[in-house]
Amino acid sequence: MGVHDVTISSECVLLIGGDTYPGHFEELFARGDIKPIFGDLLQELRSADLTIVNIECPLTDCDVPIKKNGPCLRAHPNCVKGLSEAGIDAVTLANNHIGDYGGTGVEQTLDALKEAGVRSFGAGKGVREAGQVAVFELGGLRLGLLGMAENEFSVAGSESWGANPIDLIQHVRLLSELRASSQPLDHLVILLHGGNELYPYPSPWLQRLCRFLIEQGATAVICQHSHVAGTYELYDGGLIVYGQGDFVFGYDTRSHGREGFLVKLALSNHPKLMRFELVPYLRIDRGVRRMMAGEQSRFEQDIGTRNKVLESKDLLHEYWRTFAISQQHRYLSSLMGQSRVVRSLVHRLRLSDQWYRRYDVCGSLNYIRCESHREALVTLLEM
Repeated sequence: MGVHDVTISSECVLLIGGDTYPGHFEELFARGDIKPIFGDLLQELRSADLTIVNIECPLTDCDVPIKKNGPCLRAHPNCVKGLSEAGIDAVTLANNHIGDYGGTGVEQTLDALKEAGVRSFGAGKGVREAGQVAVFELGGLRLGLLGMAENEFSVAGSESWGANPIDLIQHVRLLSELRASSQPLDHLVILLHGGNELYPYPSPWLQRLCRFLIEQGATAVICQHSHVAGTYELYDGGLIVYGQGDFVFGYDTRSHGREGFLVKLALSNHPKLMRFELVPYLRIDRGVRRMMAGEQSRFEQDIGTRNKVLESKDLLHEYWRTFAISQQHRYLSSLMGQSRVVRSLVHRLRLSDQWYRRYDVCGSLNYIRCESHREALVTLLEM
C-alpha cells in the first residue's frame, strides 16, 4: 500500500504487533520454544529492522494483585526469552494491565526486559520516566517511540510506578523539548492503548485525539486494546490505526476477535510516512498463523468497508451511539453501585430499560461531563 513516492536516501522498516500476553503459553515462552506459537509469522518478525509489540501484563513473580475491576494478568519474567527468540526488539508497556501487580510488578518487568536486551518504553517510576521517548538510530534515521494509555488502574502517578497516561499538556511539552533538541527526531511513532473493547471503530473523541497527535508531528499513531481488528485512515500525511486485534493472547478466540494484523511501516529521510503494509493473521488455539490468500482477500474487503465509515462524521457518530446504547446496562449498573447479583438479574431478565428509566441521571451526567466536577469525583473515589 503506497503513501508517497519520493527519492529515498535511507530507509528502515518497523513491524508493530498488538496485544501480547505470554501467560497462556508461559512454558513455551520461558524455554524460548516459540515456533509453535508464531509459526509462519516468525520470518516477518525477525526480518524487520525493528519489531515492537505491546506486552499486556507485568513479567513478575509477585503474587499480590492490586484492587481493580477486571482480571489481573501476569507472566513469569523468564518469558522474556521467548520475546528475544521471536526477534522482538522493543515493547511498549503502556497499557491497562502493566500495573496489575503494583509497583513491584512494573519494576520486575523493566529489569527482566533490560537484562534480556529488549528495549521498553511507556512505563516507569513516575509520569516523567513513563513518558520518555525511546530513541533508535536505524539506517541513518533517528526514530522515536512513545507509548501512552488511557487513564485506568495501571497509570503512573507523579512518583508511583505505572504506564504513561494520556495527557495532552504533557505531550505538547514533550514535543517542545524534542524540537529544541540538538538531535531532533526524523520520525515519532505513537502506540496508544485505548478505545472500546470489541468495537472496531474509534469513538469520536479517539479519532479527534489521534488526528491531533498526527497534526502535532507524529508519523503514525497505532491504537491497541480493542481486541478486534478495526479500521485505519491516512490523515495529514500520517497513518492512524484504530485497533490491530490481539496478537498472542490467552483469551478464548470465540470471545475476542480471531482476526488481527501486524503493521509494517517503511520510514525514510522524508518527514512523512513512505509506505505501509498490513500483515493479516488468524489467532488459533496454539498461537497465530498468517492468513491464506482467500482469507486475506476477504479480510481486506471487510476492513475496506469499515474504513468507509471513517469518511462520514455522521455515520461514525451513528455507529458510536448504537454501540453506546448496547453498553447501557454495563455502565449504568456500575455507576449506580449495584451488586453483581442485582446487575446479573436485571440484565438476564432484560429489565435494563425499565429499571434505569426510574433514575434521574442528570446529576451523574453533569458530574462526569464537567471537568471540575469530574476531577473532584475521581479524587473522592480514589480515596
